[in-house]
Amino acid sequence: MCDKMIPVKHTFLYLFLILAVASCYPPEEFPNTPSIAFNDLRYREIDNGTDSLILTIDFQDGDGDIGLDGDENFYPYHDFNAIIDANNKFVTISDTEVEPPFYIATPNGDISFFSQTDNRPDYNCLDYEIVNLDEANTRVDTFYVQQNENNKNIFVDFYRKKNGVYEFIDWTRVFSAIGCGTTFDARFPRFIENNNDRALDGSITYSMVSEGFGLVLRSDTFQLRVRIKDRALNDSNEIRSPDFTLSELQQ
Repeated sequence: MCDKMIPVKHTFLYLFLILAVASCYPPEEFPNTPSIAFNDLRYREIDNGTDSLILTIDFQDGDGDIGLDGDENFYPYHDFNAIIDANNKFVTISDTEVEPPFYIATPNGDISFFSQTDNRPDYNCLDYEIVNLDEANTRVDTFYVQQNENNKNIFVDFYRKKNGVYEFIDWTRVFSAIGCGTTFDARFPRFIENNNDRALDGSITYSMVSEGFGLVLRSDTFQLRVRIKDRALNDSNEIRSPDFTLSELQQ
């Protein structure tokens, strides 16, 4: 294997605030797989051009194992998996001596098949990570990776409605041709430390901040599709908001 990889810290193009209210119940009051329901969505314009969409969902979880703290970046909540070649060597963007097939290597040592051929795309922020190779930041390389969905626990997709058809809005590419824009997948924290034996019933309010809402959505009709994931990596149901325009949501 190559040297230890030390991820570069990213500065995200959005901010979020999670506010939660929850009630505890005896175990098995609800299924252990979380379930969610749409509650509310509001839009707030801010004078500096950075506006916010404020989403509230209701949730139930039978064993209370929901929420990720900001410093939980160890397996299985790590940022990304490495791509290695047939010689167990990390694949970088410029290495001309890689040997297919490629495999996915997770931090806990699991190896699984990824690709039979050398399928490296051009540089983009989804498939590559710029990584420090030592603590002094003196050696840096760009590694081919697979993003780890389990690093987040709330997933929000936007769909614009045109002629009765919903079209996915890829925020990573709205303002960046190489996919380096923001997404609104994020984390909400744990409600109660080590609360794995108590059912939870409550609400989560997520404030999504962006300078792009007014530019991209304008007077369009759109909806949100949302799901959450618990600490055991169980996915909730996916919910769809009603159709809205920004003016309808204006506060």
